[in-house]
Amino acid sequence: MATNNFAYENRLIYVEDEDYESGNVPEHKEYVQGCNRNYPSYYLDEYRASFHTLDIVITSAYYSGGCIDYIQHDSYLNNITFCDGYDEDATDTIMRDFKAYHPDYEKVRELARKIGEDWKNYTAYDALQAYLFALEKPEADKIIDKIKTDYGYRELTKTGSFCNGEALYEQIA
Repeated sequence: MATNNFAYENRLIYVEDEDYESGNVPEHKEYVQGCNRNYPSYYLDEYRASFHTLDIVITSAYYSGGCIDYIQHDSYLNNITFCDGYDEDATDTIMRDFKAYHPDYEKVRELARKIGEDWKNYTAYDALQAYLFALEKPEADKIIDKIKTDYGYRELTKTGSFCNGEALYEQIA
């Protein structure tokens, strides 16, 4: 059974076998525990604590090489108490933590209020997670672009899939 060579969610920065062999790869020692990906991923050490809702990782490829990407995680919101009447506390925490990204106070508060009112309905929780991820994403893209330039990597995109699971990849100009 064939499979895609790369597991990525946002960006596919191609790390070739030669890069691994020559040491032309960012430091990556800590394994991503509980990762939903098919292939092993490691956090890039330099950026490990840079974000609240995403991580920059290097992931082994199926056949050869690997790829650098950023992946979303939701552990940040798991550490905030959302309950009816405490939406202001949750909002203040988020506003403080995301100050550099200038979040919309009213939007954050409205979503925090909805989460507190109906914690069994994950629609507002997912919407807040997506909103916070979108705030951090441009900074992650800048870091990925810097890594690509500093290490001389190429960026690929998936251009097609075959019925046997194989995939075609093409370099992005």
